[in-house]
Amino acid sequence: MTGNLTTHFTALIPGILGGRFVPFLGAGVNLLERPKDLKWTINCGSLPSGKELFEFLAEKYRYPSAFDFDLARLTQYISWVAGERMLFDELNRIFEGAYRPGPVHRFFARLPKLLKRENKEYKLLILTTNYDNMMERAFQEAGEAYDVISYISNGPDKGKFLHEIDQKKVKVIEKINKYHDVDLKTRSIILKMHGSVKGNPDFTESYVITVDDYLEYLMNANINLLLPSELVEKWYSSHFLFLGYALKDWNLQAILHRIWGTQKIKTKSFAVQAKPDKVDKVIWEKRDVDIIQSDLKKYVSKLESAIKNTP
Repeated sequence: MTGNLTTHFTALIPGILGGRFVPFLGAGVNLLERPKDLKWTINCGSLPSGKELFEFLAEKYRYPSAFDFDLARLTQYISWVAGERMLFDELNRIFEGAYRPGPVHRFFARLPKLLKRENKEYKLLILTTNYDNMMERAFQEAGEAYDVISYISNGPDKGKFLHEIDQKKVKVIEKINKYHDVDLKTRSIILKMHGSVKGNPDFTESYVITVDDYLEYLMNANINLLLPSELVEKWYSSHFLFLGYALKDWNLQAILHRIWGTQKIKTKSFAVQAKPDKVDKVIWEKRDVDIIQSDLKKYVSKLESAIKNTP
């Protein structure tokens, strides 16, 4: 674990400049500019934390169990007693709000132009387990071209990925060895590993959120065989930068297991956490991920400055 950002940036920035860099965004990136005294409600203009989402759904559906803040267990209960459609409608109502991108989203939306060198296009592969569309909005505000690839958790194409191309055309990724519509040279890609709120009229929402969803995802969603090789090769050869995560999150553990199994991440990678707990330290260490102890908003600001000052 380190708090020395200068040393850390010396290790990270060459990978960023060389295109071997994959940021991985968790729910914490959505909470950075919330007023500290804000009491979350569905129309407050801010996305909820995991705890707030749990409390809202548990109260609405009169959850009979103790508040253990196990969101997967709660949403499983709701899908059984009220139906998956009701659960999805509630999640849509929460995640479709007119939210503003935060400092992390805006930083990555600016990054392609910041790194453009000698008229060469620099595009990003951004992974996330978030369902919201804040990253998409940040790219739109920055005038950056992007695609969205999201996991399909329900319906006839369940277990596959959906590709939204340049906000225009939507295709299910079928045979990856014959799929040629991924183009990281012209458009950045937001890869939504656990589905997404509905963002395009041509496809529906998809959420990996219940216990059954996670179990099926872990057993059947072999990500390396479901996504085009350009994406798989990029993340296996890149630094990962985990932002807004704690390792006790179900969603992150499911993803890490699907990509790497029990192996360590093969490239030097980093997780930014303001107050890492002892369990996080041990688990990140087992994955060969260095913890960078820093406030997240301060971190992206300093990283941007360091990139600008790099020859």
